[in-house]
Amino acid sequence: MPVKFSVLPSIKTVVIQFSGYVTQAEFLAMISRQANDPTMPFSFTKIVDHSRMEDNDLCFERVMSIMGNFQRAVRNDTSDQAVNSMLCVVYAPSDLAFATSRIFESIAAMSDEVEIYVYRTPEDVMAKAGMPDMTLSQLSQQAEVAGWREIDPMPAL
Repeated sequence: MPVKFSVLPSIKTVVIQFSGYVTQAEFLAMISRQANDPTMPFSFTKIVDHSRMEDNDLCFERVMSIMGNFQRAVRNDTSDQAVNSMLCVVYAPSDLAFATSRIFESIAAMSDEVEIYVYRTPEDVMAKAGMPDMTLSQLSQQAEVAGWREIDPMPAL
């Protein structure tokens, strides 16, 4: 699966990995999962790893659509853990991942609901996430121990 995630409640973090060819449908499925899964509230920091993304079907219009869904989901959150703004820190080492993620970051900067920061180095990602003493590899190992869950963009028949 191109998208998997692991929830780490002890550090209030969700680790999300995108791999292979990633589509708009997978981004939307991830947002829907976050909006409907009480184990991964918007109050948890999201660390997104795009190091395994090989390509995507995104263009500016699709990113705008994804961000609109993301902003609405955060704004409409009525859970007891609702927040005004969600923090998302992205590791995007390749040119493709960095350019795509920067579009998300630029659009997020125009709203209050989602804060996105994009970095090319794992050290910068972990520092921005408030975990400077942990490496991204250590975080991924914790995610592995906690268990990865996959996102399926296609509804079950």
